[in-house]
Amino acid sequence: MQDNDKVSVDFALPLLDWGVILHYEVSFVSSPYHIPTVGQAHVKLELSGDDAEFIQTIKRLFSSNHGSESAVMRGGRISNSSKVAADKICKLLRWTRKEDHLESYLCSPG
Repeated sequence: MQDNDKVSVDFALPLLDWGVILHYEVSFVSSPYHIPTVGQAHVKLELSGDDAEFIQTIKRLFSSNHGSESAVMRGGRISNSSKVAADKICKLLRWTRKEDHLESYLCSPG
């Protein structure tokens, strides 16, 4: 059964240099009380890859507001190149979150 008021889109962005895949999913349900382009959206970001320790490092770094060394090092010693890569991935994730949040305010119901 197809719902004309629901849309879901999935993207996968392989970050080959680091062996990580960024999964981006957006789902939208239009409001029954407005025009079809007004509704509620949900965005989900996930990381996958073979190096679970590296992904945990990214998650810890992303969760810490300032990228503090102590938050990253809780899981053990990581190489400087892994820290730099994790910083770059977190920067991408934060930018995506900021842009999606801003876009939600720009598209208010009319």
